[in-house]
Amino acid sequence: MEENRLKIVIDQLLMNPNEFAKSINVSSDTIYNILKGKTKLTTGVKKKIFDKYRNLNRDWFTNGKGDIFLSKEEANDNLYVSEEIEHYTVKDDYNKDRYVKLLLSRIDEQKKTIETYEKCIESLTECIDILKSQGGVKAGTASG
Repeated sequence: MEENRLKIVIDQLLMNPNEFAKSINVSSDTIYNILKGKTKLTTGVKKKIFDKYRNLNRDWFTNGKGDIFLSKEEANDNLYVSEEIEHYTVKDDYNKDRYVKLLLSRIDEQKKTIETYEKCIESLTECIDILKSQGGVKAGTASG
């Protein structure tokens, strides 16, 4: 649940709920009530959290998947995309087209990165298989 993960985030930031509330510009009561389960975590509060703590992994916070915090590079990517989204708030067709092109190019970049990792994994798997066939790896040494 997001309320539990909020508590973890506050602890990881070495803050208390009151300090955290101040950092995102909401009342202490708001945070305490969320943590106690008295109120739900609203979209507005989540936006303030993610705006302030851009390295907080949204996927972890929402679904519990991945690491709590993003690497500096991933956080910068998120910041870049967030700023682009705010900048191209579909005011006209020209900006809409630029925004779509930007997102498509980012998707292409990510696909290339994934392909590179897949090739690396394939190569490493082949190396492991060769070593196993040569008796160089004991059972249970490599996880797979």
